[in-house]
This record gives sequence, C-alpha cells and structure tokens, in this order.
Amino acid sequence: MEYIDDTPTFEPTESQTTINKPTFQPTQMTSPIISFTSNITIDGINNSMLDANSQRALINVTAWSTKVTENTITYKKGISTVQNRRNLRSITLFTTSYTIIATTQANVPLSSTAYTDPILLYNSMTSSIIKKVNSGDFTKQLQKMSIVFNATQIAKANVTYVSNSALTVNDIIYVSPVSIEGVSVVSVILMTTIIFIIICGIYTYCRTTITSRIHDEQQIHDRKEAQSTFSSVIIF
Repeated sequence: MEYIDDTPTFEPTESQTTINKPTFQPTQMTSPIISFTSNITIDGINNSMLDANSQRALINVTAWSTKVTENTITYKKGISTVQNRRNLRSITLFTTSYTIIATTQANVPLSSTAYTDPILLYNSMTSSIIKKVNSGDFTKQLQKMSIVFNATQIAKANVTYVSNSALTVNDIIYVSPVSIEGVSVVSVILMTTIIFIIICGIYTYCRTTITSRIHDEQQIHDRKEAQSTFSSVIIF
C-alpha cells in the first residue's frame, strides 16, 4: 500500500519582487557656446572667391590669432570688389586683383577655455585678432599658411582690417561690451553694486547700534532721576 504524506509545509513560497533602483547618473550640463563673426578685409587676391584651400588657411590663421582651436572657427562667406591697375608699360594692359571681405564665425564652448566669464573670453578673442591684424602678424601668418595649404590665391594677400560682431551666448545677443584693461564693464558694475550693499549694511548696523545705545543711556538717566526724586520726597 502506497503512503502519501499530506503534512502541510511551513516553507514560504518564493516570490520574485522587482525593485526599481534609482539611477545616480548626473545630468549632463551643456557648456555655453560663445559666438561672434569676424569680417576680415583681404587685399591682393587673384580671384573673386576664395577656394577651399584658401578658406582652410584663413580658418587656421583666425584660430591662431584668437587663441582657440581650429575646429571652433568656420568660414561663412566672402564679398569681393575688383581692383584694376594699369600696367606702366602698356596703356591697354591692366592687372586685375580683388579685395575680399571674408566672414568667419567663432563658436567656442566656454568649458574648452580657461575662462568662466563669456564676456571676458569675447574681449580676449576680439582684442587679440585686432592686434594681430594691426601689427601685420595676421598677414605674415596667412602668407605662411598659404604654402602649407597650397593656397596660391592668397600667396600675396594683405589683411588690412577686421571688425567683429556683437557677442552671442547660446543664441542670446549681448550688447557689445566695453572693456577697461581686460575687465568688462559688467564686472565693474557688479563689483560696485556689491561694495555699495556692504557700505549700506555697515551704515545701517552702526546707526542701529548708536540709536540703541542712546536709548539705553536715556533709560538709565531717567531711572536715576526717578530715584533721586523719590529719595528727596522721603527725606522731606
């Protein structure tokens, strides 16, 4: 005869419980993008448009003059005007060259630089390229890079002028800041405001302290007068 054990077991039934664990991956913060354009006037070009090699050379020198990496500079467009010069040996023979206003754009992540203030970075970049153009260093470097990039169009180019657009940060336009020896006016205003608040706080504290002291002294004086009057009445 077969025996069947019907004794109940007290072992709990295993159940699978899914626990949704929160992730602790930090939210990635996007660095502000500093943007502006530079209009660079170049004389002595032998074509009305800059070819790809000339554009690459100009991008390289613009990055060099603004002290940023080359991949943050792009070539946008060029506007040309023709210059005809008469050959002194022939009345009918002219030499044609072009002046091109080339526009480059800088898109620089703030985190890729040593700066934390977008305006200070903008001031540094724009003042640097202006100095390079005015000193002739931009022209010398561009002629050197024309050899490296095989850019024959700009082999005899002369950069005469540069102007920069207003600053934008993440597509938000800033009024062109004025710098005072590398310190932005915004920073000066902020510092002045902080100093003014500190002075007001000190003045308020001193005034409150003096008023409280005068009040305490007046109360002591009044008590003394009251005690003196009371003593006089008792004696009388």
